[in-house]
Amino acid sequence: MRSIGRLAIAALLAGAVAGVPATGASAAAARTRHKTAPVAPVRGWLVPGVRFEPLDPAHAPLFTDAEGAYRGAIEVRRTPAGLATVNVVRFDDYLKGISEVPVNWPPEAQRAQAIAARTYALYEMLDAVPSPWRQAGADLCATDSCQVYRGVAKELRPGAAAWSAAVDATRGQVLLWQGRPILAKYSSSNGGQSTPGGYPYLPSVPDPDDTMSPLHHWRYAIPLDQLGPAVGAPGQLFDVGRAGDSVILTSRLPDGTQAQQAFGVDDFRAKLDAAYPTPSGLPLPLPSRRYTVVTEGDAAVVDGWGWGHGVGMSQYGALGKALRGMAAPQILASYYGGLRPASLRSDQVPSTVRVALAVGQAAATVTANGHFRVLDTDGHVLAALATGRFRVEPGPGGSVHVLPPAGYDQPLSVGAAGVDPGVPLPGQEPVVHVRLSTPAVVQITAREPGARPLALAPRVLDGDSDIRLPAPTHAGEMLVIIAADAGPGRVARTPFSFRVAGPTRRGLLPDAFALAPAGRVGRAPALPVEAAALAVLALVVVAAAAGWQSGRK
Repeated sequence: MRSIGRLAIAALLAGAVAGVPATGASAAAARTRHKTAPVAPVRGWLVPGVRFEPLDPAHAPLFTDAEGAYRGAIEVRRTPAGLATVNVVRFDDYLKGISEVPVNWPPEAQRAQAIAARTYALYEMLDAVPSPWRQAGADLCATDSCQVYRGVAKELRPGAAAWSAAVDATRGQVLLWQGRPILAKYSSSNGGQSTPGGYPYLPSVPDPDDTMSPLHHWRYAIPLDQLGPAVGAPGQLFDVGRAGDSVILTSRLPDGTQAQQAFGVDDFRAKLDAAYPTPSGLPLPLPSRRYTVVTEGDAAVVDGWGWGHGVGMSQYGALGKALRGMAAPQILASYYGGLRPASLRSDQVPSTVRVALAVGQAAATVTANGHFRVLDTDGHVLAALATGRFRVEPGPGGSVHVLPPAGYDQPLSVGAAGVDPGVPLPGQEPVVHVRLSTPAVVQITAREPGARPLALAPRVLDGDSDIRLPAPTHAGEMLVIIAADAGPGRVARTPFSFRVAGPTRRGLLPDAFALAPAGRVGRAPALPVEAAALAVLALVVVAAAAGWQSGRK
């Protein structure tokens, strides 16, 4: 049996145990009324939401089926779109788990990225604009709609120590405007000119260093007979061109007339990205909105620049600037209207951030390579020490249904298998052997004669364990109470006692040699050879003295 050390035990006992077992009570009532056949009770718990917390965060992160491994806690809640899985993680661990720039880039480029990413995250945490992830109770999403976050997978990639070092080296550094974090947008490449972002700190600036990007400029042709069906043009497309923020398509209809369609630049891009095969060497048919399209014969020639929205910092431009010897503050100032990093105090930076890993799920599964605990989102413990796979499904009335591995929703029993030594002496620390049917939070209270009860710190135990008690100071009966709590409604308590030996007196058999009374848990120790010899000698002396006194009479 093992005790899980170095835990925040007080947190393990936070709140009353109040998860609602899914026992099928309504079905039982229906059987009573209608005399139908028995229905098996539903396994698990119905709770408003569920939270999983690793007990060894440094070495045993939590896993979700679809999203991977993550530090911190995992929460699963209901939203109108379905289940949402949210990672509650230390702020710096979140930054170390994002995937934005290669780890072999120069340190100053990585530091510029770390400061921009920290600033962007803080801006989003203060923002109140409705979004699917905020509806799920999160601050950020884990995709490129926010910042690409992959958790432990990014910490473990080859060379990741360089990115972690950039995060640590810039701890607390952010870009501020009017005392608040800015909307520090960035993208892979801007094609040589950044796009204005609607704030004074997001101007359009020339960026010759963006030529470092393999997507600084791209060009290819699309046959018109393939482009028309891809974007839904009627009839036979024979001309296409861009005019300002619109793309104009001209088609010939079956009756010989012509028809024109106008798409916004972003709409045309979305349609083509969704329906047309990605050309070789590009991530998408239209990686950015900075493109032109013209007709050349039977094809539309697309000419474009950059990858992403182009607002704020170009990551490849930052690479070029770092290679030219610019430091991170200079790199950032060149993109964000001259702003340079400011340092926040530790109490000005949130300790944790909530990141939506997925929204709109039909089910979620959480597990870990080590032990973790399971609570409802009100803080009530469902499983004090868990292993295996826990499945979460939508429950009735906005609840979630938590399905644990077999045994976690079964009754709890606790007992004492013995104490060692069987009859301890005052000043000697006895060891109690505790047995549990399932992992639980255990608190032991011990009381020796004439003293107040002493409660040991609660701890999480798994299976059979040995617990060392404080050394008694007096002889007599020592009472021990073992109380265990394994989750909602699963509590157990057992008392037992053992004898503490009295002091020895010259010429008399020590109390420590006496056997524990029948029925007690204590076990008498074997007598050492020297102690046995002394005991026999004492008896001989007593007998001889008695004979001598008898002779005198």
